[in-house]
Amino acid sequence: MGASLAVGLPNGKVCYLSSATMRTVAKYLRWETFKRGHYRRTGFELRSHDTVVDVGANIGMFALWTEPQIPQGRLVCIEPNPPALECLNLNIRRNNLRNVTIVAAAAGGEDGTMELVNHPGWEALAHSAKVDAPWFFTKSAAGRLARWLLQRALRHAHRATTAETITVRQMQLGRIMDDHGVATVNFLKIDCEGSEYEILRSLEPTHWARIERVAIEYHDFGRERRHGELMQILRSNGFEVETVRTALERLCALIGTPMGMIWAKRPLPV
Repeated sequence: MGASLAVGLPNGKVCYLSSATMRTVAKYLRWETFKRGHYRRTGFELRSHDTVVDVGANIGMFALWTEPQIPQGRLVCIEPNPPALECLNLNIRRNNLRNVTIVAAAAGGEDGTMELVNHPGWEALAHSAKVDAPWFFTKSAAGRLARWLLQRALRHAHRATTAETITVRQMQLGRIMDDHGVATVNFLKIDCEGSEYEILRSLEPTHWARIERVAIEYHDFGRERRHGELMQILRSNGFEVETVRTALERLCALIGTPMGMIWAKRPLPV
């Protein structure tokens, strides 16, 4: 496989790409996950026996970071987008990741289907058609220009491709847990470009009781998505909750893309 289809990682793994157009996203996710330490936080360290559920597994960067840290544990990757799924499967197989289950579906508010908007080459921006995505995510001239300029700056420019809407399977997170025998979720990671609201709103208390720690990248896209609601849902289900916004995320908010991280865990027993 050519160098343009492989991105080396600091932990010795390799992120393999099914298309050279994914290179921009792969290098950004490598920086975010490994260098920036997006999922490293005191009190949320992964343990060798942990069961981790990855909602929005995308091309597999979080999986490549996580799996070596849980050699006796289990990783469940949930991803609906066919191009990202192809890359995710490739990375699981070629890196010989063990105890990994891939669920080819979107986690959402109900079982059925979802209309997913995908921008080829920008698979990390795929989102439900029901989400009022900001300009950077859209087919608008401004969005296309900004993405092209970023690719040029990174020297990964490729021919612009029209966004596509794909019908994908959708499942409630609780059903995924039950269908795949996940009795306890030690670490739940959610990054799904706005669909986190439907996921949390629909999760039953019996499933919340099986979750220990949560890391959510929230996206306040549109009037009905404000992360205070997510925090309240988590608190009402027994979690201690805090939010974090980096300088980059504050900059994103200034240009109309409000986002950040929510960290939640159950309090230590007295």
